[in-house]
Amino acid sequence: MHRIAVISDTHNLLRPEVVEIIRTCEVIVHAGDISTLDILDRLEELKPLYIVRGNNDRGDWASCLPQVLTFDLFGRTVCMTHIKRNIPQDHKADLVIYGHSHRYSCARDGDAVFLNPGSCGPRRFNQEITMAILTLTDKEDQGDERAKEDILAPEMAEGIFVERIDIPHEVPNGKGGARGGQDMKSVLRTTLGVSSGSGQSSGQSTEQSNQGRPFQSSHAYKRAVTTDIIRRVCEDLDRERTVDEIAARRRIDPELAEQIVRMYLTHQKVTPEQIMTKLGL
Repeated sequence: MHRIAVISDTHNLLRPEVVEIIRTCEVIVHAGDISTLDILDRLEELKPLYIVRGNNDRGDWASCLPQVLTFDLFGRTVCMTHIKRNIPQDHKADLVIYGHSHRYSCARDGDAVFLNPGSCGPRRFNQEITMAILTLTDKEDQGDERAKEDILAPEMAEGIFVERIDIPHEVPNGKGGARGGQDMKSVLRTTLGVSSGSGQSSGQSTEQSNQGRPFQSSHAYKRAVTTDIIRRVCEDLDRERTVDEIAARRRIDPELAEQIVRMYLTHQKVTPEQIMTKLGL
């Protein structure tokens, strides 16, 4: 039997939990959006690596990575790409792997198993952090029921087992992680006077104080705000950046950045479109 770590959308964050799981596997399969050469180098140091280029993999270091990769993996044919629409229609693969959506999915389609391991990089909004463990049995193992009992995953096709791995959302220490070992969201809740999940700020409902009223600032806007910018502000917060860092990075008014962060912290599963509406943008 062969145990393979299937990951995607690490976006410059290689979590310690992911590394520990990778160490128990023979091979790493990465469906793109590595984002930096540093992460690529670290993965290559861990285990043999199969990888494709994601839409966020740019620069000379990523130019040699294929958009679509077909390869043999312990007797199975694998076709991998980052975005699902780029899967060749005429593929002859036993297993098709893709990423991009940050949402885990595993299903049988015709003769092939289609697997999206989700994202095990920075958390985007309230999405789960996931990866997959792929177990492939050799021909001599396939009729051995005792061998199959050792695999804690459903058999998606003959000799192909896929296990979803959910990783708890804990902010990693060190580079890109919490400052001083404390979750930046907790720091901001204290700084901004926000109660976790309460929707309250300084004794007044954030929704009541902002919904339907255009955002007012003492500064002129440096940039027109879109739902995409709001999404990126939320991603920056998930990556443990401060309000000032976010405002400078996204070139938006610092007061507006604070309002977006406050809304994101106090309203679970809020979408960028809802933040736009609530802030009257």
